[in-house]
Amino acid sequence: YPVSVNIFSADAWEHRQVRQHRLLEMTEFEWFHWWPFDVLVTMIALSLIVTTLRRIRFSVINLGVWMIHSGIVILIIGSLIYFGTKVEGDTPVSRRVLVMSMVDEVGETVGEERLLIPFPGNSIEIGDPSSPVIVSVLGTDPDWELLSGDDAGRRVFSVNLMVDGFEQRFIRQVLAGYPEFTEDLINTGDPDQPMQRAVKVTGERILEPTLKVSLQYAPQDEFFLSEALSKNWAVYLREKGTTRWIERPVPASTPLSPDKRGVPLYNDYVADSSSVFLVGNRRLAGEDPLSVRVPSVSPEDPLAGTDLMIDSYLRYAQMQTRLEPGTADDPLNPIIDISLSSPGAPTSSVRLEAFDPELAKAEDGVLNFKYITDESRFDTLQSPATITVSIPSLGVDETRTVDSFADGRPWLFEDGTYRVMLSGKQDDLTLDEATVSVLFADITTPTGSFRRWVFDDPALTRDIDPDDPEASPADSGIQDDSITVTYTPGSGSARLLFVAGPEPELLRAILRIGDSEPRVLPIVVGEPVKIRDQLFLTVDEYFPRAVASEAPLIVPSSQRDRDMGNLNSWVRAIAPGIEPTWLRFQKYPFEGPSDLLGRFKGLYAPTMVRVQSADGAWKDIEMVFSRERVPLPDPIALETFELETYIGGYSDGGGSIRDYRSVLRFDDDGKWGDPRPVSMNKPVEHDGLWFFQSQWDPPINASINGGLPSKGLGYTVLGVGNRNGVYTQLLGCVIAVIGMIYAFYVKPLIKRRRRERVLAGLAANTPSGGS
Repeated sequence: YPVSVNIFSADAWEHRQVRQHRLLEMTEFEWFHWWPFDVLVTMIALSLIVTTLRRIRFSVINLGVWMIHSGIVILIIGSLIYFGTKVEGDTPVSRRVLVMSMVDEVGETVGEERLLIPFPGNSIEIGDPSSPVIVSVLGTDPDWELLSGDDAGRRVFSVNLMVDGFEQRFIRQVLAGYPEFTEDLINTGDPDQPMQRAVKVTGERILEPTLKVSLQYAPQDEFFLSEALSKNWAVYLREKGTTRWIERPVPASTPLSPDKRGVPLYNDYVADSSSVFLVGNRRLAGEDPLSVRVPSVSPEDPLAGTDLMIDSYLRYAQMQTRLEPGTADDPLNPIIDISLSSPGAPTSSVRLEAFDPELAKAEDGVLNFKYITDESRFDTLQSPATITVSIPSLGVDETRTVDSFADGRPWLFEDGTYRVMLSGKQDDLTLDEATVSVLFADITTPTGSFRRWVFDDPALTRDIDPDDPEASPADSGIQDDSITVTYTPGSGSARLLFVAGPEPELLRAILRIGDSEPRVLPIVVGEPVKIRDQLFLTVDEYFPRAVASEAPLIVPSSQRDRDMGNLNSWVRAIAPGIEPTWLRFQKYPFEGPSDLLGRFKGLYAPTMVRVQSADGAWKDIEMVFSRERVPLPDPIALETFELETYIGGYSDGGGSIRDYRSVLRFDDDGKWGDPRPVSMNKPVEHDGLWFFQSQWDPPINASINGGLPSKGLGYTVLGVGNRNGVYTQLLGCVIAVIGMIYAFYVKPLIKRRRRERVLAGLAANTPSGGS
């Protein structure tokens, strides 16, 4: 339907279902379980019952109608049971967990055990906090083949760990189900064979027996309700330094509710238009706040007794940092956005920050931005780079341009007794968060020869021995103070130098092309300046006192990725004593970085705030916006994950895969039960809940995972749900179908036979025409 009068524009049309309107905000499940729908189907059932009992006589001929009506009523009853008790969600289950501890000489555990999910890149510290042992997951192999022992040829789950913190770094390999095969690999220093088994070097499989590592099942005892089924939002809190999240259920929006005391799903609600960004530097026209109170429900809540308030919700947004002009009270922070354009070529945009040595230059220093506090400094920047040599004993104090040394000839004094030759220069270097320029001069004096690093800051100038490869200017001083050399870089290596100041609003540019004289360009924001033929410069923005502002950018509907679900949804929370804080939706509230799984690794981003609790104390609190969790009847563990592919094996994408299969074990009175396979179309029921394959762990490239590839198959995501009322629905459908068969096939047959009997009886009782 159109959302704009410009109906010929593609942006003027939206495909939006009625249930997604702001007044309703209902999922498909909620729509079919809304009380008007329940009343409607109940009235239909009552109408069928009353009509059938009062108008349709129970007889053989009407048995089909009775069955159809009865089947529909039973189907309605089953549907009411199904929708009224439906629970559905999902849960991630790791294939194994690494259990690590430090032990003493007699094998007694020292300190507490630490757990680490075996996914490449995950790491943990163990042992003495002052000198910890760092254990990192280098890689996993879900299909490692055993080469010895009774089970030779069997394929198992293998994990390689990098262990750092002992006298020698080493790699430890751990196999699931075979702790006796755990062994260490050490670095040999031989490029032909860089790693070797420890048993070959030391005679022992384990290099450091004080580190105990094993692979065990990673039981999962809860699942998370689906936000697509119904709005099961939750905020999780914990005090900094703890791991267990404390849940606060968040009230969901209800249809036709004007008070907006619940968090919606489909539409944006913003309390402060300045707290969000729109595409194109626009601002939100109006405000439509929420008023959602989120109280604590657990005595373990770190802010027990303190309510959170949610006043904004964004369906799809991405956090962005923008620059805004500050006020006269803000500190100087000159920043410019420039663009270079020419006909027929794409525009190149660059941002330069004068007070940041790295960000003040671009294009290898061709573009540069400086701020000056004295107008005389501007004159210096227009001048060419110069070198000044002073020899007081000879009365020498001379200045030359650096370009005059281009012919390679030295600068001689007193018939060559003093000699200066330039070997190079580097301008606009970053040194200790400052920008410096340096000239390299080879100097000969009556006392000898040396190389002088001549900085534009004379306090940094140093002499070094050019014949000593290990010489460092940091360890040197001035070897011969009879000669003084100073360097004035002018505009340095910049061909286009932007200069702000001394008045904050004044912005100019110095253009140097080739050997021509520098040209000063007055800059007006937004007006293009011709640099040379067919090349134009435009300063798009200039902020003398730039202030960085971070806020979510609302992504237009046409640019949203539907496969992302709610991963880009946000709420804004308020608590006493803190500024309103945006919380990004996270599919699972992982306890920490060591628990992250595959594709969810980049989505772990708890928000840290300092909050004043009800008793007046200040606490550092971490918060996460996620989904409600529900305990499972029994913990589950993943034995293995199997990928069934077509001929040729797995290729990137799902087209080569025939089936995904998780082999599960359920806890049975403290013991793990028999393996039970679960696949997409073959769910497994356990204690009233059905488990089905939802997602899997695909292989990941090293470029995506911080340089460490993953072979995948290290975890699974199971769909979890109940099916109450399904058999009642099925019974109703079967009865109704049988009734239809009876009504459309059996009933006509009975009526025809009855009619034939009646006609036959009439024919037998009718006198013949001749009597």
